[in-house]
Amino acid sequence: MAFALIQVFLWIFFCCPVYAKSPVNIETLSYVHDPESGDFIYHDALITWEDMTLEGTEIRLDPKQNTVIAEGYVRFKRENLLAVMDRLEVDLETRTGVFYNAIMYDSENRAYMTADEVQWLGESHFVLNECSFTTCNPKKPFWEISGNQVDYRHENFGSSEHTILKIKGIPVFYFPFLVWPTTTNRKSGKFNPGGHGKDAITYLSGFSYM
Repeated sequence: MAFALIQVFLWIFFCCPVYAKSPVNIETLSYVHDPESGDFIYHDALITWEDMTLEGTEIRLDPKQNTVIAEGYVRFKRENLLAVMDRLEVDLETRTGVFYNAIMYDSENRAYMTADEVQWLGESHFVLNECSFTTCNPKKPFWEISGNQVDYRHENFGSSEHTILKIKGIPVFYFPFLVWPTTTNRKSGKFNPGGHGKDAITYLSGFSYM
């Protein structure tokens, strides 16, 4: 019986059809083909391509559009960034996508980000909507900042709009605009969020007590 199961696993591992343009490897215990859409649906699967891995309870691959939709328990990893979410939509060719109800972890900066929706704009650039950010345990953080939208560029800068700093869940400061480095290395240069002169300085440094 065990030998038969191993044979089935090896057959699926090496023979699963993959028609995506990008080099893709898929490990799964079972899959089905939808003849109407042409999609392949993988169950409890692991997909690796280039420098990324994707795990999901159910992963649907559209070989014509070169896209993937993952649902259930979804785990995505690229370099130092790890994300766990309920749903993921990714274009394998452009390396862009959307994460839903996600928790992201940047291991280099030991930073956690939770968001209702994350737009992956390519490489290490993410825009998080309705997001919170902390270096503490995200389930019970000592401090966190939350913003309507966070623009996060790994090994570069992060910025957020309409940001609130909370200590033990209590709002303490309000920042119209906040920017911080997302790398442990020193960075030089100038950052302008779109303002000019005195207004730009106020935009970066101004805050109010809650």
